[in-house]
This record gives sequence, C-alpha cells and structure tokens, in this order.
Amino acid sequence: MGLPTAIGIAAGPWRITAIFLITAAVWIVPVYIVAIRRRGARASELGFARAPWGAAARLVGKAFLVYWGFSIPWQMISARFGMALQPNMLKKFPDGWPGLVLALFLGAVVAPISEETFFRGFIFAGLRKDYPFWIAAGASSLIFAVGHLVPGAILPLYVLGFLFAWMRERTGSIWPSIAMHMLNNSLYFLIRFAQQYIRS
Repeated sequence: MGLPTAIGIAAGPWRITAIFLITAAVWIVPVYIVAIRRRGARASELGFARAPWGAAARLVGKAFLVYWGFSIPWQMISARFGMALQPNMLKKFPDGWPGLVLALFLGAVVAPISEETFFRGFIFAGLRKDYPFWIAAGASSLIFAVGHLVPGAILPLYVLGFLFAWMRERTGSIWPSIAMHMLNNSLYFLIRFAQQYIRS
C-alpha cells in the first residue's frame, strides 16, 4: 500500500491529513535537498519525463497482473499460517463517504506521488548510475518494502517495488509507476469500503 501505519483507529480528518502530509514530506524533502539543490537534478532526471502512453499502459497492465497474481496467493498463505499483513487502513479514516474520499486523496494520490519520487525517482535512479538494473531494483525495492514496517507484507511489497523499478527502467519515467501505485491503492480502499458496506 505504501501508507503510514502508525495512525490511531478512526483518527480525525485533520490529524490523519497531517500524518500523511508529514510522511510525504519525509520522502520529498531529501529529494529536494540532495538531488535538486545540491546536485542540480532536473525533473526529467527524477523520472518526471514523458512516457509513451500506449507502451506505458501495457506495462502497467502486465505489472498489475503479475503483482496480483502473486499477492492473492500470498494473502491466502499468510492467512493459513497466521502472518499479519497490513491492517485495514480504511478504518483509520472517518466513517462513510467523506472518509473514503479523504483516503483516496491521501492514500491514492499524495502517497503514490511522494513515494515514487523518492524510491524510483531518487533511490533507484541513484543506484542505477553505478549498478546493474537487478541490483539497483533489488536494493531500492527492499528499502521500499521494509520501510512500510509490516513484516508479513515485505515480500509482496518487494515484488511491487521491483515492478515499479522495472517500469521506470523501461520507460525512463516514473509516471507509469505512479499510475499503477494510484490504481493499486485506489482498488484497496474501494474494496475495503465495499466490504464494510456489505457487512453493515
């Protein structure tokens, strides 16, 4: 998911917004200080470059199928052996439609943009200058996965991060990984919302 997990249950809208924006700043500020101010990096060097939309859409589709083809069996295995996955993040937002809208904005817009800027635009790109793709993608994906602080989700998050790096490598842009990150997080919240609606 790529979302802050240290949030109290049913946090108020101002508190949860502040937590997400602070988390986004944790990712963005180092990029600005190190890459932009000190090294003079341009937006295109951080991955904010135009990608061929047709090819990018196909890559997102392939990556999406690979990730969910791995994630669904992993969830079944985790449930079978009692491994804790990421908690239901939607419960940390206010109830009802206002909470869903806030979750989609913070979790499916703010979080993907800030995380992809840091992990694929900054960490992966920096490692890629000195190392082969597999090492750069593997290392940045491991940091991405461990950084979520959810032990049971490290493996699927690693796979997700690797796919994001693969799209950056293929297109030279982080827009495809941002798009997939947004899609993935949006589906997560919508599915959780539908589950709550069905149970109520």
